Amino acid sequence: MVIATLPARPAALSDTGALFLKLVAFGLMVLDHLDWFLFAGDLGAHATAGRIVAPTFVLVLALNLQHVREPTHLRRLVLRLLAFGALAHVPYAYLQGAFVPLNILFTLALGVAIIGLWREGYTLWPALLLLAFGLVVDYAWLGAAAVCAAYWLTARGSAPAMVATVVAGLFAIWNASLWSFAVLPLVALAYALDGPAPRLKWLFYVGYPLHLVVLALIRSYL
Repeated sequence: MVIATLPARPAALSDTGALFLKLVAFGLMVLDHLDWFLFAGDLGAHATAGRIVAPTFVLVLALNLQHVREPTHLRRLVLRLLAFGALAHVPYAYLQGAFVPLNILFTLALGVAIIGLWREGYTLWPALLLLAFGLVVDYAWLGAAAVCAAYWLTARGSAPAMVATVVAGLFAIWNASLWSFAVLPLVALAYALDGPAPRLKWLFYVGYPLHLVVLALIRSYL
């Protein structure tokens, strides 16, 4: 039995707005990791502006998922996230000094896999998947739950402010920081932007492992 249907009212975000969110989140991510891995948080970015990154990428992913209609496309997305996550995890594990938690690409892959199973009519398997793998990914169960919540709310045409608030709230609980809510003005600005812009689909996929490799090389020579 297939219980899930695609949303009739996906939230509208212009290409310019989507690109704005991607570029801001990517820049903040590099700053966050630079502070965390090379300066041990002394720059103050990791505990502050860095908390905006994960909610922003989750929101962009949830919006993109509204346009993925074929189950095979979702499966390919999961495999792509896992593949680039595996590439990124070599330098990530070195930089964080431990193999777990797995980096955020695995968290996003887990969330998409749960959504895919739910859309195909499964109810038990998504819960088991969350319980089993939420233990080892970055942001644990709350990170994967944020992906699912963002998708679920967006699919029902919820106001972008509500979606962003819920997602930010989940990450704020995990980080014990209210800085996650700084995503709200970014989302408001993104929705105010209009016009065409390049998608830069591979920015995060390629940029995520690449910047970690660079940071790992710098760390190894310090």
